This record gives sequence, C-alpha cells and structure tokens, in this order.
Amino acid sequence: MRIGLDARMITRNPTGIGRVARELVRELLRLDGPEEYQLYSNRALPDGFVPPEGRHGTVVARLPLPLWQAAALPLALWRDKAQVFHSHVFGLPWRPPGCRTVLTMHDLTFEIFPQHDWKDALKYQVLARWSAERADHLIADSENTRQDLMDLY
Repeated sequence: MRIGLDARMITRNPTGIGRVARELVRELLRLDGPEEYQLYSNRALPDGFVPPEGRHGTVVARLPLPLWQAAALPLALWRDKAQVFHSHVFGLPWRPPGCRTVLTMHDLTFEIFPQHDWKDALKYQVLARWSAERADHLIADSENTRQDLMDLY
C-alpha cells in the first residue's frame, strides 16, 4: 500500500502536534512491512526523516502554503499513486481518484474559545469543518476531542 503522510508539522512545532507527527513518522518508518511511505511537505524536512530505501522518500515543494495545498500536493499524490493520505493539519488537499484520506483532529480549541484569536479561529473553523466532512476517516486523539467533534460537527 502506498501511504502519503503530511509532514508539514514535523518542521513547525517542537511540541504538541509537531511532536505527535514526528513520532508517528518515526514509528511508521521502523515497521518492517510492505507499505511504501511518502512524506509531503512545503518545507525542507530535518535530518532523520528520510524514509529508508524501498519506502519511497520525501516530496518537498517549497511553495506558499495555499498553492502547495491546492495544487502541488494533489498533483504529487496523483503522480505517486497514493492510496491513503494522512494529515494532522486542517485543510485536506483535493484528492486524486483512488486516494482515501485520514485526518487526525487533536483539539477544537478554536471552536470552543474563538475569542483568543478570532482571525485564526475563523480560518480554522472553516478549514476544519470542510476537512472533517471530506475525510474518509477521522481520528480524535482524546475522548474530549471526540465528544467536541460529535457536538460541534
């Protein structure tokens, strides 16, 4: 199976979602199975995140995020014949035919406390809802997030 992993958060956050993304990639790359992993990012990945031989590699397109997400990423998924794409980031790409999507939702703070940063909250509210509705599978990494998803979406 060809699995694409959204690797954007690996380079951005040293804690939180970035840490979860780094650990997930590290552990998946250690598995000795038939899966082929491809890491996708709009920034260079740190050393240690290049998949071993036989597991494809990385696709880095240094473009502004909206252009990368709307055009470069969907084209790369199509070119690589990805069967599954997993993201930790709100804003799933348009997906090519035959590519399923998995979205991990870590929290919905922007929905519950939008007053903290209303501009970002509005952006995330739109992207998160749109992505959650389009994802083939949603993963909530806590019971609170699962309940928030059920209550709000």
